[in-house]
This record gives sequence, structure tokens and C-alpha cells, in this order.
Amino acid sequence: MGKEFRKKFKGKCHYCKRMVRVKHVKKDDPLRATLDHVIPRSKGGKDSRKNLVLSCYQCNQAKGHLRAEEFLRLIADPARASQGWVD
Repeated sequence: MGKEFRKKFKGKCHYCKRMVRVKHVKKDDPLRATLDHVIPRSKGGKDSRKNLVLSCYQCNQAKGHLRAEEFLRLIADPARASQGWVD
């Protein structure tokens, strides 16, 4: 995980704004730091710095093949948030 992404996003998930974990983290830790494609590769997104954001594992998995703006709208919905998919 590049230091530049941690610095750019201040160590927080782009989506839920929780601090992500980088060191000594289990693979399935929901707050494990991952890089996520703003435009998924499945929709033509590239592996470029402009198309990558810092994300926690939980948000990255929940986002799936959605574009970042679609996922942000989804998690901003109070009804969706009340379902507790993000602690």
C-alpha cells in the first residue's frame, strides 16, 4: 500500500471516512486498507493514480462493480445506512 495514498486520503477510507489499518492486519479485517477503482475495471476503468482511492476492505467489498459516485449515493441513503452494513 503506497504511502502516497495514505497521505492523500489522510489514512481514511474514501467512502466511510473511517481510519484504515495498514500494519499487522488480518486479510478479512473490515478496516484493512485497500485500493479501490473509482471506475471499476469491469466498466473500463484503468489502473492509474487518478482512478484509485484508499478504501477499507468492507467498503471495497460492498461497492463491488459500482462506480464510486453510485456507491456514495447508496451509502448516503439513510434507509440503507440504518441497515448497519457499515459500523
